[in-house]
Amino acid sequence: MVVDPDTEARSFEWNSAEVVPAPVVKELPGGGIAWDDAVNYAGTAQRVCGPLAGGGNSDDDVFLNLGRDYPDSERFQIVIWDVGGLEPIDGRVTLCTSGPITLYEGVAQIELTDPSLIEIYE
Repeated sequence: MVVDPDTEARSFEWNSAEVVPAPVVKELPGGGIAWDDAVNYAGTAQRVCGPLAGGGNSDDDVFLNLGRDYPDSERFQIVIWDVGGLEPIDGRVTLCTSGPITLYEGVAQIELTDPSLIEIYE
């Protein structure tokens, strides 16, 4: 605020500099990396967490999409091979799992054969 000494009128000078928000730190249950960072860790074993965005199955295989749903190529995918099916999972949960991150057609994923390796947080 600027005050004119003769008239005591007050005025504001606006700073035209671009405001850059502080980075948001993603709190993940039990640590690990966020689903949208996983693609940067392809080829390494990590613990990945993210909100369940959707899922599907093909034969006995189950696909759980974190962050974004299929067919969005920026999603993170948990693939559970030969499991047959899963109990329904509430859509407002965060899932975490650990394992080697691979890329399939540009989509980061962790492949499992045991669904008990998926942690569910409400």
